[in-house]
Amino acid sequence: MVEFLNLPYWIIVLLIIFWLWVLIDCLRLKLDTTEKVSWIIIIIFSNLLGVLLYLIFPKIKGEKHYLKNSYKLFINSFKKINIKIFFIMFFDLVFYAMATLISITTFNLIKKKALAVDMPQNILQLGAENIEKTMLDLRAFLFLLIGMIILMFLIIIIDWSIFKGLSWGITLKRKFNFKFFLKFFLLNLVWWGVFIFLLIAVSNVFRQSVIPIYIIVLTLIWIYFTNIIYTLFVKEEKFKSVKKAFKIGFTKIHYFILPYTVLILILSIIISIMNLITFLPYGAGLPIMALILLFYIAWARFYIVGVIESL
Repeated sequence: MVEFLNLPYWIIVLLIIFWLWVLIDCLRLKLDTTEKVSWIIIIIFSNLLGVLLYLIFPKIKGEKHYLKNSYKLFINSFKKINIKIFFIMFFDLVFYAMATLISITTFNLIKKKALAVDMPQNILQLGAENIEKTMLDLRAFLFLLIGMIILMFLIIIIDWSIFKGLSWGITLKRKFNFKFFLKFFLLNLVWWGVFIFLLIAVSNVFRQSVIPIYIIVLTLIWIYFTNIIYTLFVKEEKFKSVKKAFKIGFTKIHYFILPYTVLILILSIIISIMNLITFLPYGAGLPIMALILLFYIAWARFYIVGVIESL
């Protein structure tokens, strides 16, 4: 089975642990004997398919029908669209534009400083005094490089906290003020810091050939929890909502499988349409693609927020 899946052993171990967790969760639920036995048989003999079926379909008495409720949430997400979505799109656009400008400016400055460093081709041929001067120059450049990257990170976090804070505030009908900005900035400083630390760790621990896969998986997990954290934090404006968000993210992950599947399918359709738009003359396709993506992001935020609020 391991050879068939062609996956690292640690992933196989995680899948087995996840399968056991689902089986234990099924055993502890208060279900009719027939229903419980049926789910146990499905989970044991259908492996991962049984796990997915167990996560997707509700099993608790009195709970709303999952598919019907999911369809209702999907339709309601479109009903929430009004003139304010254009403000959300504008704030998102300003953030992306400013973040791009900040990044390009920073890397151009780093490139300029790097070119100014006088680095000889063969440092061993230099005298002791010149070697010491070269090492001091390299050390100064290294400190400058670290300082510029940290400064860029802080400016982008401020940019994110302002404009994403405004977007999430409009989505959740919360007032954006300086007090909220400070709390949101501190949250993002820690949350983004954790994400970047994990990216660096992944880049240094795993083989180079599989690093892109792990980065994609890590990014998707980060986005998943970010949406839950932001929804609860913006509504409550309390840092303890982060703990609550992780609890929801882990214990109610099955409620998000269908919504995110829908989002991925719609995004795939949008990408297919965008491939056709690229053929438009005079570069007209680029602004159209940007508007479509901004609208999709704003709508997806309404949709996921609705799912989270329904839990």
